[in-house]
Amino acid sequence: MPNTLAHIGVQTVLTRSVLKDADVKWIYLGCVIPDLPWIIKRFILLAHPAIEQLWLQAYLLLQATLLFSLLASASFACLAARKLQTFAILASCSLVHLLLDATQTKWGNGADLFIPFNWHMLNFAWYWPEHWFSYALTVWGLIIMLFYWRESTSRPPDLVFNAKSTLACLILLAVYFLLPLALIEQVRQHDSHYNATLHSHDRKGKTIAFDRKTVKPDEHGGWLVDLYGEWIPLDGVEGRDLQIVSIKGHFSEHSRIAVSDYRVHPGLLRNYLSMVGLFLVALVWVWSIVRPRLIKRSG
Repeated sequence: MPNTLAHIGVQTVLTRSVLKDADVKWIYLGCVIPDLPWIIKRFILLAHPAIEQLWLQAYLLLQATLLFSLLASASFACLAARKLQTFAILASCSLVHLLLDATQTKWGNGADLFIPFNWHMLNFAWYWPEHWFSYALTVWGLIIMLFYWRESTSRPPDLVFNAKSTLACLILLAVYFLLPLALIEQVRQHDSHYNATLHSHDRKGKTIAFDRKTVKPDEHGGWLVDLYGEWIPLDGVEGRDLQIVSIKGHFSEHSRIAVSDYRVHPGLLRNYLSMVGLFLVALVWVWSIVRPRLIKRSG
């Protein structure tokens, strides 16, 4: 998936072309909503490293779908003065985010637009994450944030914290966090993202594909891949200093993968670029809230 800056570059231009007065802070938040589950995942694993990661993956991939992104959008929009417009911004940005994710080549992965009504993953596979186009979008996103910096930080957010709005926000957030619990079994029934395959007690002969997973060398000169906390040997992967790979293959044994094709990705650059984007989004929101109070206090 494109990094946060790339999403901001595309989605800010698209949204502003339709809604000229849209507050870019809400656009930035809409760019992040479908990725919130994967941001939360990092904190969960830090706090509870022993958690069953396959269960956690099933739970989070549900939250990353369009349906749950719309729930999160509605929840946040409850706290805005212009609720319908804000929901339209957040919801449309969530949709465009997932469509933009689908443009990248991701083996065994894709955008989940229709879950739980249709479990087909959308993946156009037009270009790899390290293609020059991805980096061009990243640079464009940074330019867009700098261009709108003064406006985004000087314009106070139209937040409304009354009992009715806050209660509606909390109810929708509760649905966002609780409803996936009722759908996890469906994730495994449809083997979405190979969750059932990896959860199976007999994987031998089953196909597998995965996108951008961490690998490390084993003591015999081969490679191990981290599949949700389980390090599995790979047959057919060669090279030095590998960190991130995408793989296609099948299980030759329960805990061994015969690789038919693989692609090596350039380290963790995408993660670092996303961190920069997330930091800037948080900074814009915090400064736009704090700045008016500082001005009032100094005046």
